[in-house]
Amino acid sequence: MSQLPFPADYVYKPLKLIAKDPEDLKVISTLLQDSIITNKTIKHDKGANQLSFLANRFRWELTSTPDPYDEYERVFALVVFDNVTNVCFEKINPKDSEVHHNLLGVIMQSSGNVVCHFSDDAKIILKCSNLHVRLKDVSDPWPSEHKPKHPEVDENA
Repeated sequence: MSQLPFPADYVYKPLKLIAKDPEDLKVISTLLQDSIITNKTIKHDKGANQLSFLANRFRWELTSTPDPYDEYERVFALVVFDNVTNVCFEKINPKDSEVHHNLLGVIMQSSGNVVCHFSDDAKIILKCSNLHVRLKDVSDPWPSEHKPKHPEVDENA
């Protein structure tokens, strides 16, 4: 029997976050892990110096207490990278509109580039004049039967 992971009086509040430094970006990256991105939602607006995409985001914030009977959720989130001066796609053809990618994480390199890493070794590499990333949930959540699983990492290896 499934139990609800929140109280009966729970009210969904969409996330709305901004990253202005690498520590902020780690929070957004964690929340975006295992998001599904479809090429047709990736938009590079050169005039506005922005790159954006719609993420089918697993709601990791609900999984703080692991329970095999938890119900999980996903939500659509808009992700916008501001101050983008250059974009490089590796193993991603934005014109191949129906291809999906599983987002592993978003990092800021020592060079200042922001890199979105995907499970199929694809990358979006952004050169930004100043770090400013926005994440905003833009839909109501819906149930997801599965929590993404990751291989155990042997920290002694």
